[in-house]
This record gives sequence, C-alpha cells and structure tokens, in this order.
Amino acid sequence: MSASHVFLAGLGGLGSWVLELLGRAPEVGRLTVVDRNADWGRRKVYNVITGLAFEGRYPQIDFHGLDLRDVEQVAALIGETRPDLLVNCATLQTWWLSHELDEDTQERLSRMGIAPWVPNHLVLARFLMQAHRESGSRAPVINAAFPDGVNAILGRRGLAPTIGVGNAALLVPAIQGYVSERLDLPMESVHPALIAHHFHTTFFRRGGPGDPPPYYLRVLADGRDVTGDFDHAAELCRASRLRFADDNLNPVVASALRQIALGLLSDEGVMTHAPGPRGLVGGYPVRVSSQGVELALPEQVSLEEAVAINEQAQRYDGIERIEEDGTLVCTQQAVAAAREVFGCDCSRLPLDECEARSAELRAKFQELLAAHGAQT
Repeated sequence: MSASHVFLAGLGGLGSWVLELLGRAPEVGRLTVVDRNADWGRRKVYNVITGLAFEGRYPQIDFHGLDLRDVEQVAALIGETRPDLLVNCATLQTWWLSHELDEDTQERLSRMGIAPWVPNHLVLARFLMQAHRESGSRAPVINAAFPDGVNAILGRRGLAPTIGVGNAALLVPAIQGYVSERLDLPMESVHPALIAHHFHTTFFRRGGPGDPPPYYLRVLADGRDVTGDFDHAAELCRASRLRFADDNLNPVVASALRQIALGLLSDEGVMTHAPGPRGLVGGYPVRVSSQGVELALPEQVSLEEAVAINEQAQRYDGIERIEEDGTLVCTQQAVAAAREVFGCDCSRLPLDECEARSAELRAKFQELLAAHGAQT
C-alpha cells in the first residue's frame, strides 16, 4: 500500500484522537485537516507533529481554518488536494454535555432518545457531503456523527457517506472479551456477528431497564457456535458495564475508525462491524476495502430482516421513521419529552430545516444549562 492521503474534518474530542492515530499509521502519508477554530486546530496539529517526530514519523499534515458551512471553499480544498479518504468528526453539539445537569433532568432528557438531537449531528455532515459531491471526488467518506441515522437521512438525498463508525460496533470487542474469558480462549478466536442499533449501546452500558429492543447476535468460538451457551442480554449488560466504565469512549471509537480507514485504503480490506453502511439504518457486519463496503450478513439473516431489526430498534431512540425526503419523524414519547423539557415541537424534523432546528435546540439547551448552574 502506498502512503495515502486522508481529509479529516473536525478536531474535537474524537477528531483529535483520530488525528493522533492516523498520524501514526504508516499507511497514511498525508493529512489535510479542517476545523473552524483555527487557533485550536493549529495548536493541535503542531502537538501531533511534535509527538510523531519522537517516533520517527513525519507525515505531511496541513491545517486549514475552515467552517464546513462554507461548502464552496471546502469543495475547492477537496478538489485541490484530492484525498483518498474523507473522515467527518464534526458535530454542532456533543452528547456528553447533558452530564452537567442533575439526575432528574438527565432522566427527562433520556426519554427523548437521540431523535431531537439529530439536527446537531446532521448539519455539518450534510455540508461536507455537499462539498464532496461538488468537488467531484470519488473518495469514500467515513461519518462519525450519529451514522445510524444521519447516513440514512442523507442517503434519501443521494448524499450518504460510505460508512459510519462506533456505536453498536463497540459491543463486539466486549462480547469477544467476555466469551474469551468465560471459555478460556484467546480473544482473536471469538467471532461475533452483531446486527444492532446505536440505542443498544446505550441500553447495554446502562444495564437496562427492561428488555432490550430486537437485535441479532451469533458468536463463533474456535469455529464452534456458542451463541446458545449464555444469556445474551444479561451478559452483554455485564460485559458493557465492565468494559465501558469510562464514559470517554473517544479513544475506542478512534481505534475503530482507524481500522475502517485503513481497510478502505487497502486492497485486502478488513472484516468488521459498522453503522450506516451504504446509507442503512443501524449497524451490521461488513467487509471494507478499496473496492468499497460489502455487507457480511450471516446466512441465516436476509437484508430485509436485518434492516427491519434496526428500524424497530431506532424507535427506542425516539425515531419513528425516516421518510423518503429525509424527514425524521419522532416517536410520541420523544415529542412529549422534548415539549416538557424545552417547550419545542420536534414531531417532524425536515432535512432542509435541520440547521434552524439545531440552532433552536442548542439555544434551549444553553438556557437549561444556565438554569442548572444558577441552582447549583
């Protein structure tokens, strides 16, 4: 593999880790990095370049202070630099900010699911995909901003990123670790096949309550099917709480992204799990390579069945459905919770209104944070 060129958008909590890991990959010779915070971005890039020098690594890393909303300039940069791969780590609001609120408010927010927050993750991903299309680039795109839903929404307009990263895919190493310890086998001999949604990650990390939404899991250990040898749901809860005790999952997600990125840049490719492949809702087993993304579903599961599992599971995340024009329709519970907490209507979130909806929600959330700060 010749040294490849990666275009990275967003240097927040996740993007900073991605820059560190891709900068250390011998397969990557050049990185073009954009972030709207020019001062922070340059300092971060200089830090990475300095650290890499201690390892004898000297990739070309170029930083540009750009806002993804400036589609024309971003498209020009993509067209000029001609990257082999694009990575989106940009979002308008990170999920963990709600942790600054009291437990009662957090509980009320949790009843919304992720659905009302989707515009925050959708806006910048949409602008990047528009720039990608206008540039004429044919390079694959990895989207890390809620790919379980964002990739499907953008796919309704012909703007789907190639694949996503993280979310339910993070459960796979937890399953490997649990089964390997229980059966006293090396982790690499355990091969789970999982079809699951973003919500499953939240459910299993919290340990419930209640029963999880539908999912599919098959586990082979040393070539033997051991799926029926344990209680999936109970053991997934135990494994997830143990292995994801630290809320900062950015290093883990960045590692998953590195695997997918290097797979997409390789003729040999890699078998893994990922959300949002080819604009589908939820996560699936996949094979990624320079030839693209192929679903690697178990023989027992059809594509229609796999999609149905994830479309049913997304309702637990507050998403009733995604319509043909990209409009996200929220569940009644999500609508009621958003009205209670923020006093706004999120029953329907049209794609063309996502920027205005995001601004409204972020303003409401800042008011909530301010009120919480006044109380404490």
